[in-house]
Amino acid sequence: GGQGGLKAVYCVVAMPLIVRLYTTAGRARITCDGPQETLDTFRERVQKQTGVAKEQQTLSLKADGSDVLSFPGTTPLSGCGFTNGQEVWLASKEATITGNAPIAAKAMKIDDLPDEKEAKKKEEEASAAAEKDPFFDQANKSKSKMTLSDLKPEPKAKPGEQPAKKDEEEKDPFFDQANKPKKNEMRLDDLPPEKRKGLVDKKSDRKTFEQFLLERAYEVGTLAGNSSHKPVYVGDKGRMTKMPPSLTLQRQVYRHVDILIFQNIPEMQEFCRYWRFDLHQAEQRCGWIYGYYLEDPGYEGGGIRAVMEGIYEPPQANGPNGPTPLPDDKFLEDVDKIAERLGLERLGYIFTSWTRESDSIILPTDLPGIARNQLANVKKTHYTGYELSKFVTCLVSPDPTQDFAPKQDVVMVSDQCMAMVRDGLLEPEQGEDQVVLRKAEKNEALPNVLESAKRVDKWDVDWHVVRVWWGAPKRKDRTIFKHSHFPRENRSAPQTRADVKGYFRKVSTAEPIWQQVSDFHLLLWVAKEIDLGTALSLCECISQQKDPDPIILSLIQGQ
Repeated sequence: GGQGGLKAVYCVVAMPLIVRLYTTAGRARITCDGPQETLDTFRERVQKQTGVAKEQQTLSLKADGSDVLSFPGTTPLSGCGFTNGQEVWLASKEATITGNAPIAAKAMKIDDLPDEKEAKKKEEEASAAAEKDPFFDQANKSKSKMTLSDLKPEPKAKPGEQPAKKDEEEKDPFFDQANKPKKNEMRLDDLPPEKRKGLVDKKSDRKTFEQFLLERAYEVGTLAGNSSHKPVYVGDKGRMTKMPPSLTLQRQVYRHVDILIFQNIPEMQEFCRYWRFDLHQAEQRCGWIYGYYLEDPGYEGGGIRAVMEGIYEPPQANGPNGPTPLPDDKFLEDVDKIAERLGLERLGYIFTSWTRESDSIILPTDLPGIARNQLANVKKTHYTGYELSKFVTCLVSPDPTQDFAPKQDVVMVSDQCMAMVRDGLLEPEQGEDQVVLRKAEKNEALPNVLESAKRVDKWDVDWHVVRVWWGAPKRKDRTIFKHSHFPRENRSAPQTRADVKGYFRKVSTAEPIWQQVSDFHLLLWVAKEIDLGTALSLCECISQQKDPDPIILSLIQGQ
């Protein structure tokens, strides 16, 4: 410009390029300077991360080893076909990963059972030193050190004698979801309590909340849930304004819920069956999980176990981001009252999805909804006064490696993510690639979000995901409901009186009346078609295991 004018200076800042490296030792994330970085420089980064020399590296862009990177070392990564988030495979058995993220184990199916022959083979291969440590290191993919010698066989009853009373560990009938879910894996309840303690935590870098609090002397003032990230209004010039503090992305090292138990197995199987065979996985479904919480002594410091007893499928709609419960479901209040009378509460949300190509369990599109569900269920009952949520989310999706059979993943989002959603920092509608910070409005200042000391407005969803283990009973009769075959509500075929008659045809008249009506969805039908009071009285009879007035049974059956 003219005299006294300002000269504009422009600069171009290269954006970093993120590469996900897969090796036999695990997975690593490598940050490159940008697409202009050369292949030689990238190989040096791989050498630093894995210990494999540049000359010995065989890198490919596909998991099957094809599409090998054979370009000259001076070729920029963009010329090799690299884009942000690129996946690269290193074929080398000598690789070791520094600070790697463990590769997620294939999800356990509910009907998995242990294979005694393979378990015996493990015993024969185990060394004497390994027998001293009965734990399988899932995080490092190491060989199982558990042997059959760690298990005490149950004594067989002689003819005419009653079976021996089960020990304390046998009262805990749950599969070990933490272990790699193969047929030859032992179950958590196969071990006595002294060997169970801390077992799951050896395979996870996350701790129970109680263990975490113990290590920090129960100080909760600086936890993410107590932090405020509210935007600040920037006023007139000359007026001092306190800017909001920066927010550093941190991975949550503790869990508020350690394991979800699908106690009512037929309930979970029916939810998956309808989605897989009736809807052919083309239309998605969702539901509210009802159950209760228990302390779990199998975790170091005492863990929390969420137990699923029922799934209520509300009126719902399918959108581009999956199924969503309709907001005007007035019957949901009656469902909550019925659950409360049975000693249950709404403790989670379950939904189905298409096959996910991302290596993350959940997508950024799922994040706001999960966080809002957790925020709506924050409790103030913790003895430290810290407000926390124990509301879990279960994702059911097709498993391409198992003929697209349903697989389950249970997650929560971190307290930091909940705080960011609570204070309105994230875009309400997220894309599928990265979590996006919303843009500041006029005269508004948002906190700076820092990732590895760098200011960002987009980041990976993995920062916010907290994995929750899951399991199922060995026996299907552990649930409080004696039956689970009454047709579900809000499906394509409406419930009718004929469904009631069909239900009781499958129930033995020799059963007590309270057992005959012990079905979660039958109780919901009674509340909707007869009245809530009748359903609540039946709930009391089921809880106290006493028969209701026979007139009520005749009323239900329409006689």
